[in-house]
Amino acid sequence: MKFVFEPVDDFANYIAEDKSKYRTAASAGYIDPDNDFLIGESGGFLFNMNFKFIDTHLLSPAANYKKKYGVYIKDKIDSIPHRKFRRREEDRRKNGFIAPCKLMPDGSIHDLRITGEHYNFLNYSEILKLDVDSTKNNHTAIKKKGFPRFFDSQYWWYKVKEFSRANGYNVIVCKTRRAGFSYMEGKGSANTINLTPNKTVLLVAWDKKYITTGNAIANMALDQIDYYETQTPFVRGVISRNIEDIKLGYRDKYKRVFGYKSGIVSVSTFNNANAAVGKDSDEIKVEERGTLPNFDDFMTQTEPTLRTGSYVTGQAIVFGTVNSDSETAEDFERDFRNPKRWRFMPFENVWDKNKRDEICGFYKPFWWGLEGEYDGKLAMDKNGNTDYKIAIKVAELEHRLKYDTAETIKDYIDFKGQYGNTPADSFASSSSNMFSSEELELHYKAVKNKVIGNYYRDGILEEFKAANSSIKDSIVFRSNEWLMTQGRQKEIHPYITRLHPDPKGDNLGSIRLFHAPIKINGSIPDNLYRIWVDPYGVDKDANKDITRDNSFGTIYIYLVPNNVTNSRGDVLVASYIGRPLKQEHFDRLLLKLSKFYNAKVMTENDRGQVIQDFKHWKETNRLVGEPTFAWDVKLQGSIGRGFGISMGAGSSNRRLKGLELLYEWLYTKVGVDEFGNNKYVFHYIDDEGLLNELLKFNLKGNFDRISALIVGMYDIKEMLYTNTKPKSKKNNNLIGGTKNIFERAWY
Repeated sequence: MKFVFEPVDDFANYIAEDKSKYRTAASAGYIDPDNDFLIGESGGFLFNMNFKFIDTHLLSPAANYKKKYGVYIKDKIDSIPHRKFRRREEDRRKNGFIAPCKLMPDGSIHDLRITGEHYNFLNYSEILKLDVDSTKNNHTAIKKKGFPRFFDSQYWWYKVKEFSRANGYNVIVCKTRRAGFSYMEGKGSANTINLTPNKTVLLVAWDKKYITTGNAIANMALDQIDYYETQTPFVRGVISRNIEDIKLGYRDKYKRVFGYKSGIVSVSTFNNANAAVGKDSDEIKVEERGTLPNFDDFMTQTEPTLRTGSYVTGQAIVFGTVNSDSETAEDFERDFRNPKRWRFMPFENVWDKNKRDEICGFYKPFWWGLEGEYDGKLAMDKNGNTDYKIAIKVAELEHRLKYDTAETIKDYIDFKGQYGNTPADSFASSSSNMFSSEELELHYKAVKNKVIGNYYRDGILEEFKAANSSIKDSIVFRSNEWLMTQGRQKEIHPYITRLHPDPKGDNLGSIRLFHAPIKINGSIPDNLYRIWVDPYGVDKDANKDITRDNSFGTIYIYLVPNNVTNSRGDVLVASYIGRPLKQEHFDRLLLKLSKFYNAKVMTENDRGQVIQDFKHWKETNRLVGEPTFAWDVKLQGSIGRGFGISMGAGSSNRRLKGLELLYEWLYTKVGVDEFGNNKYVFHYIDDEGLLNELLKFNLKGNFDRISALIVGMYDIKEMLYTNTKPKSKKNNNLIGGTKNIFERAWY
């Protein structure tokens, strides 16, 4: 897989554009006293980002005092100044704080209001953060405990929370790692229950470990509660420090509970979609949406509890970070891209490329609010303004470093999803689909709609046994059209383009010829073609035993790069996808194809009986031997099967490495079209089923066509290493002269 860092200009372009053409949310009747939100042409909300932040240290008056004097107030506890300070700061923690920190385009400075929860985070939350003074030229630094600095990205998140709550919305968030959400939401949950008596914040996940283990949200909340109790005037007492059931208040000598009686409860939806019902909470935070399979059932049961009659009285905030192990990430993406389904606040999609006409949930790009530096310049200034150009370079360097150091392609895909810069970036990793691209999708649609690729023929191979043993057997391709004219309709089977066997359909399949064999001086040169095979492993009765979960047998015929054919090679010329009742029938078809194209066969040898049958028929000269992997010793493992390749052997995962090789092959640039657009190898693949499979690929599924091509990628690498070249059968000379074709550019 080649390292590709896609441009992510759309959000930055929105930040810079003139927003005067949009109507304000307030003018449309929404509660938005600070005019922070606009309404886009999509109907989704936009951030009214028409200013920069300045002098943001003014937003942390209490923290500044604490850093200087070690306490928030020197006056005696319960004195009049102490009580005034406590009431003032509680009001700020609830309703927000105003300071002259808004720098307008004309140079004027206006008041900026941050939300109460944001004020609490900046002034009463100690976190492990980057020590800016410790940064070195080699980009190393240390973390230390201290008050958070102001980030532009966090300002907008807190404003989203306030606006959505005021206007009756839930919120769905696709977030990246290192965005500070665990800190913000943990501290925010503690702020809520410390300010409001009889309040319950509910933390929800499929598995409780996502909210209670390590630096998860519940632990952050408990740390904040302890900070209130020991460092601030906001002491409420703690009845329970149980991480799954934190409760404020105190008990009298009779064990009766008094005081605030607010709490934070952590629940699991595992086998219990009703986990939130009966908990009397009006603030629900759902973690790791991508691993929560019964989310729909959970929301069906929970959403009514957030209403009283026709009034919205509560809010659900749903978070998710995507990786290839996310079991229900497709459902997460569905809800993210259709926010109205569960009354999520709809945003105009300013993050994905050319998606401004669509709405989605809230997205936090990796680069937005990213600390780091490039070429001596900081990605975020001292006031928390992100420099897009520098931040994106920092993000690119981090992606490149991970790409260069990842042990497997899965590691990099997971990183790319968790540190994505667009929703498309993040959700692509949910299926681990490294192959998907806009160009591939357009090509697939063109093939599917018969715009291109109509030159193939489908049919069977027919073998004639010669009576005279001195005459070779003859194999002829019979098209389905020809079979129809001969009254041989029973031998006609449709070419299979679907991804899975049909238990009630015809799974036999047919051969599809894109290009017939090329003959030089009356015969097909040796090594001009190769056959790549992914066999299936068990004979099954088509009418009783086959299910969608079973495999197809897959065969691809590949024209090797050369100097004599019109296409110069490096193209798939024929294919077969199907599941005959017996493996022997599949293998006999494979043998016919080997004879028809004079092609040796590279097969996966972990299943099927290709090698066994070819040995029985004394045709092992048609099989490719086991690869040496001398070109990558990490892939070497025990050998002994003699022929084909095992995907399970070797100290490194051959399948993942094969996917990387396949990506590199498919996305090899081979030219440009008449419009100047790049043309890649996949543009010369017109197998509808294969193109669809590439678009639907994920690391967990069974993809037979891709498996066959992975076999082929190893065959190509081994041919390159062993210097295998097409040769004329008559004079044994190299086709095209003595130059090694694998040492030249293939196009």
